[in-house]
Amino acid sequence: MTGQTNDEHPDHLGLERLVFFSDAVIAIAITLLVLEIKVPEIEPGSTGSELTRQVLALWPKYLGFLTSFWVIAFYWLAHHRTFRFIRDYDAGLLRINLLVLFFIAFVPFPTALLFEYPAQWITVVLYAGTLAAIGLSMLWLWRYATHNHRLVEPSLSPFLIRSTFNRMLVTPAVFLVSILVAFFNPGLAMNCWLILLLFFFVFRTNRSLPVETRK
Repeated sequence: MTGQTNDEHPDHLGLERLVFFSDAVIAIAITLLVLEIKVPEIEPGSTGSELTRQVLALWPKYLGFLTSFWVIAFYWLAHHRTFRFIRDYDAGLLRINLLVLFFIAFVPFPTALLFEYPAQWITVVLYAGTLAAIGLSMLWLWRYATHNHRLVEPSLSPFLIRSTFNRMLVTPAVFLVSILVAFFNPGLAMNCWLILLLFFFVFRTNRSLPVETRK
C-alpha cells in the first residue's frame, strides 16, 4: 500500500508530514543533549575561582554535547539527502523511518552515560551501538526505497543508488568496529571515531560531475 490518493497522484502532503515529523524528533534529540550540562552550584560567598573550577570541570559534558550534536547533525544531513530522491511512501517506509527516529531519540542517554563514565567498555559499547543502529536503519531505509526503484524516480541513476549506499555504510561500520575494540581497549575504541572526521571533512563532497548524471 503506497501513500497515494484516490486519483493515483502521489500524496506529497503525507510525505512532507513524514519529513517534518522526522525533523522535529531530531531537533528535540539535539536539544535534549544540552540539558545534561547543569549550571554549577556553589556556596554563597565562594570566589570566582571556585566557579571557574567547576565550570571547567564540566568538560566531559561539553565534549559529549559537541560529539553527539555533530553525529546527530550528520545523520540529519543524510536523512535530508535521502528524502531528496524519495518521491512516495508506503507503510514499510513509515515503519523503517520510525525505527531511525527511535534510535536518534535514544542518543541523549548513552551520550550522558559515556561522558559521565568515559572509557568504560559498557558505556562505549552502548554509545557506539546506538549510533551504529541509526546508521544501519538509515541504510535499510535507503535500500527499501530504492529497491527496484520502489519509491524513487524510475530514472534515478544506479550509480547514485550504489554510491549513496556506500557512503552511508561508512559511519555504522566505524562504530561497529569500535564496539569490537572496546572489549579490549575502550579508550582506543573512542579514538576510532576520529576516522569519521576524516570521512566527513575530506571526502564528504564529490567535486566532479553531479552523481545523478552518471550511469
